[in-house]
Amino acid sequence: MKLTKFPIQLNNYIEEDELIYGNELIKRYILFFIPFFCISILEDCILNNLIFLLFYIPLKRYSGGIHFNNKYLCTLFSLISISIIPYIISKSYISFAVYLIFFIYCVLIIFTKGIFTNKNKRLLENELIMYKRYTLIILVIYFFIGLLCLYLKILNLFNVIFSVMFLLFFEATFCTFIHTD
Repeated sequence: MKLTKFPIQLNNYIEEDELIYGNELIKRYILFFIPFFCISILEDCILNNLIFLLFYIPLKRYSGGIHFNNKYLCTLFSLISISIIPYIISKSYISFAVYLIFFIYCVLIIFTKGIFTNKNKRLLENELIMYKRYTLIILVIYFFIGLLCLYLKILNLFNVIFSVMFLLFFEATFCTFIHTD
């Protein structure tokens, strides 16, 4: 006997396809976070990587970016980019001029090209406008948080915020000039 509905509350059910989707999503998160924590431990920067995720996820949610049709390739790319880029940048000195150039580039790309959608998840015109606006607002907020960190000499957090902008820069460049749906 196959379970096709799961009772949540009285007279409320989750359909089988929703259970399958939820199950797949949980597997993908586990597939991502176990290696993510292992790499973070090896890099000795668990806190940096977690802070990076806290800044990166809201921006990525609205900006879009690189998407692969293969979920394992997508997870691998995410794992590499989210684990390696913050580590490398944390070992680097980022000047205000470089920070400003990356910020301006990201704003110009988002402002002129919009957000980066995936053929598997098309957005309506009003959603595109809203996501573009949210992306720009988040970028400006992050820019000023980064400036404050630079002023207060909290360079670790400044590097994390720059890492977020760098990854957006990379994805924006890839999606704009290289990738085609």
